Parts: sequence; C-alpha cells; structure tokens
Amino acid sequence: MSTIKQYAQILSRMLLAFLLCCTVPLLCSFSKGHEKKNTQKANARQMEVWEKKLKALAAKRDWNEFGNLAVQVAKRGFHSGKLKKLVHKIQNPTLKAAVRTSEKMKKLSPDLGISFSELVHLSLFIDTELSSKIKKKGNYLSRAATDLPRAIEYDVESGLTFIHLKTEGVAKIGKGRKKLVTKSILYDPVKPELVANCSSTIPMADEMKALSALQGLPGIVETKAITKRKNAKKKIVYGLFCKYYPEGDLSNFLQKHPRMSLKKRMQIALELLKGLESMHEQGF
Repeated sequence: MSTIKQYAQILSRMLLAFLLCCTVPLLCSFSKGHEKKNTQKANARQMEVWEKKLKALAAKRDWNEFGNLAVQVAKRGFHSGKLKKLVHKIQNPTLKAAVRTSEKMKKLSPDLGISFSELVHLSLFIDTELSSKIKKKGNYLSRAATDLPRAIEYDVESGLTFIHLKTEGVAKIGKGRKKLVTKSILYDPVKPELVANCSSTIPMADEMKALSALQGLPGIVETKAITKRKNAKKKIVYGLFCKYYPEGDLSNFLQKHPRMSLKKRMQIALELLKGLESMHEQGF
C-alpha cells in the first residue's frame, strides 16, 4: 500500500511539474505580448504628439523649429517615410519643395553622412532664411551660427549655395601639403550636385587665377566657384569648388581599370592634349 502511495505521489509531482512547464512559458509569453502591446500603444501616442507639434509649427511657418523637431524625432523613430506622409497631409508648398529637394540630394550618394530629416532642415533654411541671415552674419554660416546640421556657404559672384559635408561621417576625397579636399553639395532645387571642395589657409593665387581664366575651355576641370572667407581663428580660408569625379584622379582611375581598351585610352589622351592646348592658348 505504501508503494502505491509513493507511486501516486511521484505521479502527482510529475503532473505538477508538467503543468508548470506548460503554463509558465505561456504566462511569460502572455506577459511579454502584453508589454509589447503597451509599448506599441505608447509609441503610437508619442507619434501622434510629434505629428501634432510638427503640424502646428508648419501652420505657424516656423521652419527653423520644424526642422529642429524633425531631426530630433527622426532619431526616436519618426523616420523619413512618416515625415513624407505628414508633409503630404499638410500640403504646404514650402515644405513640399524642401522635401522634394532633399529626396534629390539623398540620391546623390549613399555616404553623405547626413539624414533625410537633416537635409529637410537645411533645405527649409536655405529656401526661407538664407538671404536675411547672410546679410547679418556673412556668406559663410557655420553650424554654431545657425544651429543647423551642417555649415552653409553662399558665393556672391556665382550666386551658388553649398552645403559642406566635410568629414562628418564622410571620407575626405584627398589631402595634400596645401589643401584638404572634401565633399559638398551644390544646392539646387532642380538638380543638386555633389562637388569637390578644395580648401586651404595657404593662398592659392596662381591656381585660382589659372582656373578663372581657363573656365569653359576644352579639357579643363569644371570649377563651380572660387571663394574666400575667414574661419573661427580669423584665418583666411580659400575655397575651390570643382566637379566631383567619383573614380578619383587619373592615376587611381588607370589602376582601377587596367584592361581599358585602346580606344578609351586614346580618348583620355586626347582630353589631356585639349587641356594642354587650352592652357597654352591662354598664355600658361
């Protein structure tokens, strides 16, 4: 009889253990599922709050605060897709134009080192505040001067505006004894362009003079603008904004394409000779 009791106790313990094994995971799963639902609801409520704030700022046309908030909330889950949907709901021409331009800039390269919301913030500033700001603070607007994601430079002579990417999450193009070459965006609502920004605190008078005189001639690198400004240390910074060549300089290009056809090599040689001829004709 005692043996039967022992077996019964063992069986009851086994059954209890089995029930615990089955129910505990279910309870944990239910708890996690409940927590997940609560988190999702909280996130949805937060999204609604942000959306209302952004709509209110757009209604007031406070584009600086709109851009600031868009950048902040993008880091917390209000991604570019949600921002685009919100802009579509708001139906404001200024905002829609900034988003369109930002989409074009974002497609220029996968390694711009800048988010879509930051590009929208910069676009809104350039479209609405740039002209008044440069009258007060000059043609070069640092991040400290504007609280924008990147520095902006306006060239009076060419009428072009540049967003400096520098080396903030972006690899530099090159560095020499005299200058640092980084990427900038030539801002244009219709056709923005990635350009090479050659900057130096050492005067480049001869180079600048030559490029100015040779602009538009066959075989010469395209120069968008030549600028001069002062940095935070009051030193003069000289800038050359030139066409950006993704393949790099000629030496790197030839190394990347060792099996280039004779026809292609002849085309390159011809362009070099055209450039040399242009220089000779201008007295260089």
